[in-house]
Amino acid sequence: MMQRTGDRELKDLGQFTGTTQYYRVFGVNVTDGVKYVMDNGYAWLVTDAIAV
Repeated sequence: MMQRTGDRELKDLGQFTGTTQYYRVFGVNVTDGVKYVMDNGYAWLVTDAIAV
């Protein structure tokens, strides 16, 4: 089975152990790791979690 590009990139999440910068998303501070997830095609996951 072929993996999507975003799935391969999400395997790199292990590099995020802490944060060096916070980002504002819909009035909520998110870490580098969350921003990375959003930038790699999974923004819906983060925005849904913030909305709930």
